[in-house]
Amino acid sequence: MENRDISRELEEMRSQMAILKEKLESQRIVNEQQLRNSTTKKMSKIDKRILTTIILGINALVYCTWYFTTRMQLSVAFTIATISLMVVCLAITIYKHHAFRRIDLSRGNVLDVVERLTKIRKHYNEWWKTAVPILLVWYGWWMYELLTIYTHESYIISISIGSCVGVVVGLIAGYKINNKIVNEADEIVEQIRELQKMK
Repeated sequence: MENRDISRELEEMRSQMAILKEKLESQRIVNEQQLRNSTTKKMSKIDKRILTTIILGINALVYCTWYFTTRMQLSVAFTIATISLMVVCLAITIYKHHAFRRIDLSRGNVLDVVERLTKIRKHYNEWWKTAVPILLVWYGWWMYELLTIYTHESYIISISIGSCVGVVVGLIAGYKINNKIVNEADEIVEQIRELQKMK
């Protein structure tokens, strides 16, 4: 009799363990799916931010080319340098966007995905070390152009203040966008590592 009771209790315990294992496995799958969805959403946000930057850059390129050549009569050298600078920045951004879009979370090797994200993150993190000095040189040249072309003091002051505000606002907006991309890339890498721990 005792053997039957023990046998029955063992069978109940096995049954409960099987149910518990099933619940744990389904919870692991749910957690893994939530992490994948979150990672995919973050990738989509980064993609949209970079794409928005590209679209704004193309519009700025077209507008500046038109405005500098038809309205302001700036020097040919300054206009060519500005357009060249914008084209190079756009080309680099498009190239990085293309590299970002090639990352496939569902099929890609995890180490490869982390490595690509780390490279993109590094690019956006170090972009400022190059962009700010170039922008400061460009802005100095811009001010020189204004002072040599225009003689009316109030016009020079208004353009100087407007362009200074534009540069500051652009730097702040660019920094925020850049920082979001870097932070989201960090979060994605961390989530990928969490997914690896679950397996």
